[in-house]
Formats: sequence, structure tokens, C-alpha cells
Amino acid sequence: MKVFSLIEKALLYAACLCCVLMAGALFVGAAARSFSIPVFFIEDFSTFLMSTCVFFGLAAVTGARGHISAEFFTDLMSPGVKRARQVLEDAIFVVYAGALGAQVIGLAKSSYESGTQSMGMVPVSLAIPQTIMAIGVLALVARTIANLMMSIRDLARPNAQNSGGQPT
Repeated sequence: MKVFSLIEKALLYAACLCCVLMAGALFVGAAARSFSIPVFFIEDFSTFLMSTCVFFGLAAVTGARGHISAEFFTDLMSPGVKRARQVLEDAIFVVYAGALGAQVIGLAKSSYESGTQSMGMVPVSLAIPQTIMAIGVLALVARTIANLMMSIRDLARPNAQNSGGQPT
């Protein structure tokens, strides 16, 4: 579990760096346009950075179980029902994340094989950002599987508190 934690932390730091770079790129692009300086790559670059930020942050958000929160409802449940609900929730999310992963990997592979490029002023192979998306989704799939295993473990222990997705 420590390896997952390190990978998630590295992806989260990369996502934060992408946010900072994106803000800088958008600022430079806006400043350049205000002085009538053509900068052709900023739109594609900032879009790629935004998708990297989102997809690299997925695993960390999922690990903290920040993707689903209905505490007003779950606080009314008994601990056993909470644990059973968590297993069901995690099992559904594993299926969803796996399907998303298959789609993103297929998209990246198709773009690579066909040589699809962006429509911006500077054509960039779309396989590059799609591969970055695939890396983020694969980390998400790994995290959802780890969450499911922890939920099943918690369900098997009748007096256990929910681990909340945090590795032990």
C-alpha cells in the first residue's frame, strides 16, 4: 500500500505543478495577446495541462474518498450497513473506472496508430495527452481496487471502524 501512496503523492504533485504551469501559460497568452504578440501554442498547451491536472488528481481524490460524500445520509446508517454500502459503492466504482480505463487506453492507441493531431496552430499528436490521461486513469483503477479490498476487509471484521480508504 505504501507504493500506491507514493505514486498517488507523485501524481498529485504533478497535478499541482500542471495547475501552476497552466495558470502561467494562460497569463502569458493573455499578456501576449494584449500586446499583439502571436503565441500559437498556448491554447493547446493549457488544455493539455488542464487534462493532466484533472486525470492525475483522480487517484488522490479517490484515495481520500472525496469523490462521493453524502454524510447527512450515511451518518444515519448503522456501522454494518455503512460497511456494506461502502463495498457496493467501491465495487460499482471499480467497474466504472475499469471501463473508463479501457476507453481511454483505446482512444490513445487509436490516436497513436492513426496519427491524429490537434486542431491548433501548432499540430500536436493527440496520443500524448491521451496517454497522460491513461496513466491517470490506471492510477485511479489501482486505487479503486485497493479501496474495494479495504472495504471487503472492513466488512469481514464486525467491530471494525471504516478505514475511510486510508492505507494501514
